[in-house]
Amino acid sequence: MPLHGTKPYWFMVGNMAIVHRRTWVEIDTQAFNHNIACYKNIIGSSVIISLVVKANAYGHGITQIAHIAEKNENIHMLDTASLSEALILRNDGIKKPILVMGIMDEDPTQAIINDIDVMISDKQELLELNSCA
Repeated sequence: MPLHGTKPYWFMVGNMAIVHRRTWVEIDTQAFNHNIACYKNIIGSSVIISLVVKANAYGHGITQIAHIAEKNENIHMLDTASLSEALILRNDGIKKPILVMGIMDEDPTQAIINDIDVMISDKQELLELNSCA
């Protein structure tokens, strides 16, 4: 899935010229799936794999990587840093379980409505989520 960049461009900040190069990444889906299969072989069939896709899948494209993961039977769930990231995935058709490992930056009711699991870090979050349920 190539994401193509363009030629470098520059701009001025004060009296300094800043050169910015656009970059791209190419994900080889076959290699990705092969690597996941190798991990699964090493850790065994009873252990689940949860793929972290926070921060736009570390710059690789959250929805693009999630769709690859969605088709991979060895990946059981996806992890995001925020509820807003999880909602992006649900709104883009991702059906696998999703775990929010960080902030509830959207209405917690959306986690319940969209079948999204969340990690609770304090009693106040627990009470708030419980009241939404």
